Amino acid sequence: MVSGSGLTLEDIGITSVQDYGGTKDGTFKINETTLKEAIENNTEQVSKLFMQSAPSGVSEEEVYNQKGIMMRLKDILYDETVSSKSVLAKKVGFEGTTTVANNTLTKQMTEYQKKIDEMEDLFADKEQALYTKYSKLETIMNNYNSQMTYLSQALGLSTS
Repeated sequence: MVSGSGLTLEDIGITSVQDYGGTKDGTFKINETTLKEAIENNTEQVSKLFMQSAPSGVSEEEVYNQKGIMMRLKDILYDETVSSKSVLAKKVGFEGTTTVANNTLTKQMTEYQKKIDEMEDLFADKEQALYTKYSKLETIMNNYNSQMTYLSQALGLSTS
């Protein structure tokens, strides 16, 4: 009920579908005839039901009761998506606010970048270790080839 309108959604033919746990839970059913009659006969009250703003000087508890349904929905959407305390701002941040650098997504990206950098460093270390081992192996093989050539010449064996 919106204070001052004297109507509820049910009064103008809009009822919620009671399909608890089903696919239609949270949806509304509209009786077009009742809605048309309400708009024709009570235009001002229907308008207040949806669009009424809370007057200034009203307590916080009364503000909600004084606002129309669409104004309430607007406030909820703002709080959930646009304000710096919204779930969306905490998750991804908004340009021009402090949430742009301090949000869950940015923190995760920073952590992933840190892990990537650590893995690249580890890869570079392992690559360098393999190059060092390969270099030592080549040196040892060259020494063995030199020794084999020397022994072959000393024993008078042909290497071809």
